[in-house]
Amino acid sequence: MKKKYNRNSITTKELRALSAYLQNLREEEVEKISQDIHDELGQKLTAVQIELGVLINRVTKGKISHSNKDKLLSALDNISVMVEETIHSTKSLLKRLRPELLEELGLIGAINWYFNDYEPIRKFNCEFVTNAEEKNFSKEVSLAVYRIVQEALTNIVKHSHAKNVLINLRIKKRNFELEIIDDGIGFNVENKKNHKGFGLLGIRERVFSLGGKFQLISEPNEGTKLFIEMAANAEEL
Repeated sequence: MKKKYNRNSITTKELRALSAYLQNLREEEVEKISQDIHDELGQKLTAVQIELGVLINRVTKGKISHSNKDKLLSALDNISVMVEETIHSTKSLLKRLRPELLEELGLIGAINWYFNDYEPIRKFNCEFVTNAEEKNFSKEVSLAVYRIVQEALTNIVKHSHAKNVLINLRIKKRNFELEIIDDGIGFNVENKKNHKGFGLLGIRERVFSLGGKFQLISEPNEGTKLFIEMAANAEEL
């Protein structure tokens, strides 16, 4: 039988550990975004600059003849494609950073977008099931749920070695239940070091701050189940 972890309080020691964890998480995210900007935007913009430099040189030296027209059009087409790709990469990076994504797409749409955009998730089969509608969630709760799903999936990618993940978000009257289940290697829930390593302190803090319930069920080689229940509307907490 899988062991359960279900405690609705955080000790002072755990709060300090959480603060340190969140600080490290922010630094890691900044580093990752910087690398993404370098890889995604820097390289494309450099390529655009080179192509434009070649064209400017040809125009300046009067080397644009009728015979070179096709080459010029091809070069302009390449620049257009690179600019389009750069715009797409920029929008993708901004969506990862800003909670306005929830305002644009709603919670359900934002989660689906994250599945399609976050490349590491494609390492395993991920299924998202829900009976919820956007109107069910307040803005504050939507943001909390979105961040919880992000954190949980990041943990699964880093640690679980799972092949299948199920996310079930269901509305029950004025509350909602969120289950995140993976078939990975699992861990001993009685070992608090595992909780820190998996970033569960951050998830627990979000849940507790909104008056929700948190339960973790896992065992080595038996996968992991994260269960959360809380009011769908922050005004009813």
